[in-house]
Amino acid sequence: MNISTVLASALASAALVLFAGCSGVSSTTSSLPTTGGLTQTRQTHVQTSLHPGLLYPETTGVAPKLLGLVHPSSKLRCRSCVDDLFVADGGLGDVEILENGSYTDDGTVSLGLNSVEGDFVDKPGNLYVADNAGHRIQEYKPGRSTPSFTYSAGMDQPIQVSVDLHGNVYEADYSTRIYGGGWINEYKQGTNVVEYTCTFPGPVSGVAVDSSGDVFMSANSGGSIIFSDFNNGLSGCLSSVYLQIPGFSGGMVIDAKRNLIVADQQGKIDVIYPPYSQVNYTIPGFAHPFGIALSQDNKTLYVADWGTKTVKVLKYPSAVLITTLGSGNGLSVPFGVTDYPNAVY
Repeated sequence: MNISTVLASALASAALVLFAGCSGVSSTTSSLPTTGGLTQTRQTHVQTSLHPGLLYPETTGVAPKLLGLVHPSSKLRCRSCVDDLFVADGGLGDVEILENGSYTDDGTVSLGLNSVEGDFVDKPGNLYVADNAGHRIQEYKPGRSTPSFTYSAGMDQPIQVSVDLHGNVYEADYSTRIYGGGWINEYKQGTNVVEYTCTFPGPVSGVAVDSSGDVFMSANSGGSIIFSDFNNGLSGCLSSVYLQIPGFSGGMVIDAKRNLIVADQQGKIDVIYPPYSQVNYTIPGFAHPFGIALSQDNKTLYVADWGTKTVKVLKYPSAVLITTLGSGNGLSVPFGVTDYPNAVY
């Protein structure tokens, strides 16, 4: 199935009052002032050509083709994994591990997964996979193919995952069924208890954390991407940044200069410099990019472009194409991508 031609389901978007709810250890409510003519009026928006996880019926968030794709076995994970590339492949329902440089097969992770979306490898080498159909995030220790821990509390449609330097796990949830919009959950390492929840009136697609503990979010509303920066974490759900640009958001990553790199599923990558008040430049040339990652040395950018069923490898920041990974590398429909380990700046 050529999923890039499938009509997206109607999405309930909303007005752009940012993260009106926050719960967890304490309950806090906050909002940002509207800008650029934004209002608090709830609205409905039909979006086409989205990430496959968003194309599927809103009742499941998963394509019927992928339902029940639970693998009875999994190849032994990579022996060292260092510098390997981990590609969350929705067509295969697993995470494909490729040796960086040669991009040859170095293992597969599939046990405990139904449908994969975003993935992330933390500094100790633990792999986290957002399993949309399973309503959970699975954690795998280095070199293991069996989940070591499952995060599921407070999740409905997990689509992206990120981990800070202290091991706290952050889940971006695309669902609008519980709060009337998407949300971000925070968990302590190895605990299935939600520490904080910050909600947004529209679907949330991306989450990233910098070395200072600032949490970045990308969400969708009325044909626009909404960015925010929660200084010092989700406690209080207070954001110092509110930026709206046309597009439909995907994953995000932060580079060594703390520039925010965000996938716009309408065909480009946006690069936003601090203080995150405008898009400074774009990287074009994609169909529907979703997952993105940076190499440890910040010289290579990886983009999972589900629209072309490839992962594009580019020099960063010049965006010169190095190579394109596809079926010849064992990939089917890449949704997410992460380096080993994913750099946190």
